[in-house]
Amino acid sequence: MAVVCRRKASCSSLMLLLLAVATTRCRVVGFPTPPLPQSSSSAPPSTAGASNSDATDQSTSSSSSRSHDTCISSSTQSLLDMDRLKKTIATGRVYQQDNFLSSHQVSYLLNEIENLEQSGGFRPSGLSNTLKGKQQEQGFDASRDRITCEVPWWKELLLSSDATADTVDTTRLYQNNTAALKINQLRHDLSQILSRPTMKDANLAHECYYSVSHQGAFLPRHMDERHEELKGRKGWLLPSRRSLSWLIYLSDENWTVDVNGGALRSFPQEKLSLEPDNINSGNGYYARSSQQPNGDLQVGWLSSSSSLSNNDDGVRPVYLNSWFAPIPGAEPHCVLYIVVNRDSHDNETEYLTHPWLTDALQGMSVSDFLQAMTEQDARSKPSSSSSPPQLFLQPEMAQHFSLLEDRPAWDRDEIPQGAVVEDINPVRGRLVVFDSLLVPHQVQVIKEGRRSALAGWFHEETQQFPEDFYSAME
Repeated sequence: MAVVCRRKASCSSLMLLLLAVATTRCRVVGFPTPPLPQSSSSAPPSTAGASNSDATDQSTSSSSSRSHDTCISSSTQSLLDMDRLKKTIATGRVYQQDNFLSSHQVSYLLNEIENLEQSGGFRPSGLSNTLKGKQQEQGFDASRDRITCEVPWWKELLLSSDATADTVDTTRLYQNNTAALKINQLRHDLSQILSRPTMKDANLAHECYYSVSHQGAFLPRHMDERHEELKGRKGWLLPSRRSLSWLIYLSDENWTVDVNGGALRSFPQEKLSLEPDNINSGNGYYARSSQQPNGDLQVGWLSSSSSLSNNDDGVRPVYLNSWFAPIPGAEPHCVLYIVVNRDSHDNETEYLTHPWLTDALQGMSVSDFLQAMTEQDARSKPSSSSSPPQLFLQPEMAQHFSLLEDRPAWDRDEIPQGAVVEDINPVRGRLVVFDSLLVPHQVQVIKEGRRSALAGWFHEETQQFPEDFYSAME
């Protein structure tokens, strides 16, 4: 049956079963979970979250974890402007908070970086080209690329957050490195503030690394994460994805963009049209644009026009549903849609494309397919003509659609459609946080000095298969 060959269930299901068996075996014998492949983009050393003990002890561990965290940590919420944080992240911008770490904590981390450099722990690391395979085959060069190193205490820290106090040497870990505790608490606090509950799970593949850049180094424009469907078959095998990107800068003192360069340059949309969050609308917060409540992720933007986007002057997030059934019981198809709110009624789904099967693309990536069909349909005529659009329902929809990851435009060094340029100075002690899925960004060339950071990604669970998916296979 064709449905048995569905990309998310055929050989992928066997791989998923083997991965689950391996993971379970590691949990039973007490070994860390094997590292999982990460999704494209930035290429620091991958660090998988270490697992807990057997699932039968999980409720006990969680209870112990909560009391343990209470004893050894304090919330970072007092250091964050929570109103600004919510709105900044929801609207696809970079949140920044100065003096997140104390001078003592900064000194500790800088000393650790120096020790790791002396011991040969750092390696050149730029942006991965997936066609070249493993990181050692990428051809990174320390003269033009940053150098990175896996943080040595990260896995132990994750273990300690979901285990009893006697599982790790908490005295050594927390008395000497209070910055570690603050970062782990930041993960918990951001999970609560931004309503991303699975980000609290220490078993997910949260990543953390040191990054050091010298004169001449830079990082081209890229995304830190993308929709599962855009990552190929492996996208549906990974148990988690990058949710929030974060950095704490440890650069030379008195750093300025004019003298030193190295700005974090992002490209947020200038005007967004988002529906108010039903829970917090009275406070002016906005709903998260990068993900729908059912787990569908954003893949692009639809700019304003006379007949689309509810006749407003902002851009709307475009989502990809990978589980669309054209008829009941049919094999799941993909389809693009926006969410609109008309005349104060409940949110409505407005489809932009016909449904399609990724398996029918004959090896072409979904990103390349959407890019090609967008360009083709934008030149087409209305459906009543002899050359109607092939994917989009109307030519106008194709004309106003753009992918989040618009690489042809990036290669031409163009600013993304509807975006503005925002630069952030990587001054020492500054925390920056942004949605991994939503923000195209790059690092400008280092002119002078040493640009350092402690950085990483907090993960959340991958979208679950719909409950009716397996019934459709029967």
